[in-house]
Amino acid sequence: MESTYDFLKHITAVYSIRIIYFVSVTKPRFPPLIIINENNPKLINPVKHLALGSILAVFFISHSIPPTTIQ
Repeated sequence: MESTYDFLKHITAVYSIRIIYFVSVTKPRFPPLIIINENNPKLINPVKHLALGSILAVFFISHSIPPTTIQ
């Protein structure tokens, strides 16, 4: 059982080194196909809705938790 874990640790280390190498050392292998323009309202509005929903959810959740100390 111990040798299986050692093998998995080595495979994980080799894979991590491979990712670091390809990300930081080499040039991109493929040129970007599409230049992304993020000024489109169809892209911005869903992000705004998610942000607003997250803020409201945190507000309601934090206000619905009773205090842990009695004053």
